[in-house]
Amino acid sequence: QLNPDDEELVGRLVTFHLVNEFGRIDAVETRRFEGDFNIYALDLTFTDPIPVFTVEPTPVPIPTTLSLVPNTGLVSTVNGAGFGPGSMVTVTSEGMVLGTAAADDAGSFRLVISAPSSTQGTYEISATDGDGTQSAVNLTVPDLSGATGAQGSTGAAGTDGVDGADGADGATGLTGEDASKLLGIIALSLAGLGILIIIVIYLYLISWFNDLARRLPPPGIR
Repeated sequence: QLNPDDEELVGRLVTFHLVNEFGRIDAVETRRFEGDFNIYALDLTFTDPIPVFTVEPTPVPIPTTLSLVPNTGLVSTVNGAGFGPGSMVTVTSEGMVLGTAAADDAGSFRLVISAPSSTQGTYEISATDGDGTQSAVNLTVPDLSGATGAQGSTGAAGTDGVDGADGADGATGLTGEDASKLLGIIALSLAGLGILIIIVIYLYLISWFNDLARRLPPPGIR
């Protein structure tokens, strides 16, 4: 503000400003003070914009998500979002590290992984960055076993095995004296058997004649 009655200011250069509650900007031109100004009649140039209060928008947090494409099979692509920008993301399953990937400036990453096992079942795939941000999704491994194949043809016969070892020697034969005794016993046994056979035949013949005699008529009867 200038006092028009202050004669000491007459002829001096005056710099003009635009001022509000957030600050001020300077005009490019200057004017010599002549005792009074009609500010609306001045043609002034301001190169800087007038200060205004700028409300910084509250950043909207990106939700942490994880997806698999496809979510069934032995190989899949992991797509993640909402992780720490530029952080290293580790993908694990069943305590096994399946791979790592760096998140971009938006916190997104992509990684191709293999299933932790080829056995049929559902496996949890988890992604974690250095700040502990984590998300998980399930991967399904289908039954990959095929039908039982046809029985194969019989294989060729194997080669003959090697000959076995020779058997042990037989026991030593009886001496002459022992052999004589044995032959005597055998002879007596055969003789007794012959007598027994003769007795049996004799008894059979007697029985046969007696039976025949009973069947024949008495003498003199025809």
